[in-house]
Parts: sequence; structure tokens; C-alpha cells
Amino acid sequence: MKAKQNLEGARSAAYGKQSVEALQMTTNELAEGGLKQGVNKSIGTRQLVIEDIPQVAELFVKVFGAPGQKVDQDLIEYFKDLSFGNPISSTSQGGVVFSDESGNITSAVLGIPVGYLIDGEQIRGRMLCAFMASGKGSIRAAASVSTSARPQDPAEFCFSDNASPRSAGHGRAGGAKVLPQQSLVWERPYRPISAFILRWQKRLPASLVSTLCFLSRPLDVLIRRWFPSFSVAESFRPKSTTKIEICSSDQFRATALALIKSVRLRPEWSKQEFEWLYLMASRNHTLGKLKTYLVSSENGTTIGAFMVYEKAQRTVRLMHLFAPDAELQRVYRAFFDLYDQKGFCTAIGVMEQRAFMALTEQTRLFFKANSYFCVSTQNEAVLDAIQKGDVVFGGLASETWSQLTTDY
Repeated sequence: MKAKQNLEGARSAAYGKQSVEALQMTTNELAEGGLKQGVNKSIGTRQLVIEDIPQVAELFVKVFGAPGQKVDQDLIEYFKDLSFGNPISSTSQGGVVFSDESGNITSAVLGIPVGYLIDGEQIRGRMLCAFMASGKGSIRAAASVSTSARPQDPAEFCFSDNASPRSAGHGRAGGAKVLPQQSLVWERPYRPISAFILRWQKRLPASLVSTLCFLSRPLDVLIRRWFPSFSVAESFRPKSTTKIEICSSDQFRATALALIKSVRLRPEWSKQEFEWLYLMASRNHTLGKLKTYLVSSENGTTIGAFMVYEKAQRTVRLMHLFAPDAELQRVYRAFFDLYDQKGFCTAIGVMEQRAFMALTEQTRLFFKANSYFCVSTQNEAVLDAIQKGDVVFGGLASETWSQLTTDY
């Protein structure tokens, strides 16, 4: 209830009465049998405005939805929250759409503003997601939207961690950089049979997945006995004096900002923006329950922090893990050991260059290709930091938490 009230308060502050009334008008028109033409008759590429949301939601369902799927109010509300709910939102940093001569939107990309720092100086970031096109002239429209979304001002940059091969191709043609390591996902199975079943959960009924995982438990016990490498080896466990404690999102934010202050390109995470991001991420129950932890040494000093989605003692998805270089291996060991001891089936996360050694020491861990991670900017300092891997991306600074990738 409290989260819902916080979300409603954020909506009212972000949109204003006039925009909400405009959105309700277009929503009603859609429910009556399709969006009436003439809401915005400008032809070509322009910035996304709140009146466009029903049309963009309709385009999204047409491109990404299941056959026969309809646009519902929940999806429209989610598009509104995603595109205009962020407290640092601005029209110039939002989404981009292409309208044809009839006022129909044939291509669009959503843009979520994110506050970043480069060498301690503020820079405007924008996370691009849900790049879509359909209908007559969609190739031209998509190319136009892709070009318009690229930053021209050195004081800004944009990125996407969920680009398709075609989208990545468009980006590279326009000068975007593809981050190879950030485009990889790692998985560390603890209970192999259950972990294998969970890879098919999107295609199987939830009740069947639950039943199969329950029945596979005895087999997993036997396999872990025959192949001890599925358990975290004693030599790769953290020191017995390492402590892990759950913490509030405020504690995590404060600790994380202190731990990453030496990173050249990093999230700014103002209190308002972080609270909005955390609230939006917490709504994704498909990924699980969002939790934050602090890791401390034998003398009580905080040496790390991590954020995860925990789903039904099955899958843990690592969103963020921060620690000084000297303690990074120890904190990763603490993370992997914690979820082995808790009885989880598998751990999943996104590859980070600085974590390569800590990850690859884990037995049974493997990497697989994910969507492309692309960054576009005219800022030389940003490009240099990216080239050297001195960056923080992923987690809340990614599309991982978006319900568009899991629920719609």
C-alpha cells in the first residue's frame, strides 16, 4: 500500500494535472475503438509526449506482443510511469517517435533519463529501450528514430543494454560503441537439474515448473554428491569472519556511492532518482523480490554491498555488487556461498570487466551471449572511460528491471 501511495505521489508530481487529463482522453479514445487521429499531426521524427503513449503502447504490442494481445490500461500506465515518472525526466531526454502524414506513429524508442558523473562532473545520460517499428515505411522511420536518438551534445550520452543485432548494427553505423563483455551473461548453477528446468520457465506453465523443480531435488542432491564442483568449494568460500546483513535501500545507496566514488563513469543516484528506480524495480515480481545486503569484515568494516532479485529460493539475479578492488574477490565469494547455503538452484548476473577474475574462479560458472550493450556519445572522456572499463553499468542502470522485458 505504501509503495502504491509513493508511486501515485510521484506520478502527480511528475505529470501535472493537464498531462494526466490529456492521457485519460487518449486512453478513452483507444478503448472506444482506436486512437482518433489528430492528437499530434507533425510529420517525421519528434520527441515523445504523454499524449503519444496509447499509440506507442499499441505499437509495442504489435511488435513484441503475443498474437491476439490487446493494449490494456496496466500497460499504458506502465509506459507513462517509465517515460515520465522519473523525477529527473525532461522532454529533451525522453523517447523519440516517428509520425507519418496521417498522424500514426510507425516507429519509436523509449528514453529514460539517468544521472551520471564523468570524472566527478555531471553528464546527462539516457537509457534507450523498446526500439520498435511497424507498418508502411517502417524501415525509413526506424532509421530516422535511431539517428535522432543519438546524442549530439558532448554533455550527454545514451546507452542500451538490450539491443538486438539489427539495432546494434544501426548504432555502430552511427558511431556507437558495443561493449563485448557487458553483453555477456554469466550463470553459476548450484543444483543442475533444477537450474536446467528454470531455463525453460518462460515456455512452461508455472505450476509445471514448480512440480518439476520439487521432483528434481533428490536428483540434485545425488549429483552434488557425485560432482562436488556444483557446491562452492571450501577453498572458494569467504573467511568465516565475513558477515552479510540485509539492509535498507537508503543504506545500500549510501554505501554504494562511497564504494564507486573512484570510478570515472558512474551513476549519480540522487536520493529522488534512486528511490524512483528502486520503486520501479521492486514492482517486477516476475524476477522476484528485490533485496539489498551489506558485507562486513571481522572488525565490522563494510567491505561491500550487493543488490539482488531473489525468486522463491530458486533463482538469484545479481543486479549490483560493489567492493574495493582489494576486497572484490572476497565479496563475490561471500555472495556465491550465501546462495549455495540458502539452497538456491542457480545464480545469474551480467559480466563486468573488473569482476572477471572473481567470477572465473567459480566452478561450473559459464558465460552466454546476451543482447548487445551499446553506448553512443561525443564526449571524449566518456569514450576513454568505456575503453578502459572504468564504468558502472547494469542493474538499475540497465533495462534488466523493466517489466517490458518480462511481463508484457
